[in-house]
Amino acid sequence: MLIATGLPAKPHHTPAQQRLLDLTARGSLTVAESAGYLRLPMGVCKMVASQLVDDGYLMARTPLSGIPDDLRTPGAGRPPKSLLERVRDGLLTAL
Repeated sequence: MLIATGLPAKPHHTPAQQRLLDLTARGSLTVAESAGYLRLPMGVCKMVASQLVDDGYLMARTPLSGIPDDLRTPGAGRPPKSLLERVRDGLLTAL
């Protein structure tokens, strides 16, 4: 998740950086959402976002870290290995 820190865009920011700051000022976005809004490839969007993170204009968090504990789905996160193995086995059987 990309989260604005509240610092305003500066004249030296590129148009993509300024647009990303405008978008995140309205709420947090994933890098994929940001790339879609900016109509940029994911790799380019990551680079634009990382420059803003390095300069203190954005914060980057994993999606679950921004959700308060009382709102998280119990057990959310990585599924148990046994479930992944059962899914794998089912997929192999289907082939």
